[in-house]
Formats: sequence, structure tokens, C-alpha cells
Amino acid sequence: MDLSTLVDGFTLRLHAKVRIQATYREGLERLCRYVTRPPIKVERLSLAPDGKVSYALRRRWRNGTSAIAFEPLDFLARLAALVPRPRAHLLTCHGVLAPAAVWLPSSS
Repeated sequence: MDLSTLVDGFTLRLHAKVRIQATYREGLERLCRYVTRPPIKVERLSLAPDGKVSYALRRRWRNGTSAIAFEPLDFLARLAALVPRPRAHLLTCHGVLAPAAVWLPSSS
């Protein structure tokens, strides 16, 4: 299923194979919670006494590491790198699904 809409000049698309009945409130709530979850857990963040930002890992790594410490500006730079540029395409299609594919019907 591919739903798309135009909002403030941006095309928003939802690609989903998930179908939930409108009357299944618990499933709708779970889906909404999944879609709106934050990229990092705030509960795992802490500020160390030396001023570094510490992020606790969910599981201990093989070498025993249980948290990663960053300088505050380095942490912000790494977070900012995860944010896509404005108007950047997050989904690129190739082959038959590409925007200019020969097999697509012409829009004229």
C-alpha cells in the first residue's frame, strides 16, 4: 500500500503492509506508539561529573562496554548527522519502480 499526500509543498508517503481494523483500538495504539517512538531513550542519557554525556547501552558489548561517553559537542554533532537534510529524498527507487521508468504510463 502506498499512500501519499502533499503538505506545505512536501510529499509525504506512507509505505505499509500493516492493516489494522479501525475498531481494534489496542492495535492502533501500538502502531501509533511504534511510529512516534523517539530515536534514543532519554532514560539512558546522563551527564557524568566530568561534563561528558553518557549513553547506557541496552546490552553489554562483548568487550564489557556498557555505556559510551561523548563530549557534549561531539554528541550533538552525532545526533545532528542523523537528521536528513531538508527536501532530501529518503527513499530512492530503481529499475521498474524508478520515476522515469520506461514501463510507467506517461503522465501526458
